[in-house]
Amino acid sequence: MEQKSSRHLKQSDQSDNPVKGAASLGSLGEMMVALELMIKGWAIYTQFIGGSSSSFDLLAVKGDLFKRIQVKSTARDYKEKSRKSKKHILKVCKRSKGKFSRYSSSDCDFIVIVLMDEGRFFVIPTEKFSSKTVNVYTNEDGVPTGWTAEYQDAWDLMDE
Repeated sequence: MEQKSSRHLKQSDQSDNPVKGAASLGSLGEMMVALELMIKGWAIYTQFIGGSSSSFDLLAVKGDLFKRIQVKSTARDYKEKSRKSKKHILKVCKRSKGKFSRYSSSDCDFIVIVLMDEGRFFVIPTEKFSSKTVNVYTNEDGVPTGWTAEYQDAWDLMDE
């Protein structure tokens, strides 16, 4: 049986994959972000208890820097008939008392989007989000487009 890269998980792979469902996909995305940050010299702290009301998933520490990170993961892609691009749609909001609202800088410092089917990370400061949903596009050559493109692998923003 052929091994697949841990950075790429396609929707079609999930039928044979024990990691299924939104919660498992989210946990896998958090682990992938934690691994990337550890490689870059960050110490990572995470919650052991799922379903916590905390507004961030990971706490990254490097020297005197502390960064609260919310991770949003997807392994789905959506083809638009009018475009040859891939479009990932993610909710980037929190739920409190039955209502959805945007994350603010008081909740977390960064929202990291993980496109698991493409093995891509987008490291975006929380204040850059203006809605509760974000569309992330890649063109037919696999190159990110749109406002999120400049944040692909922008891990250096966390060092500021």
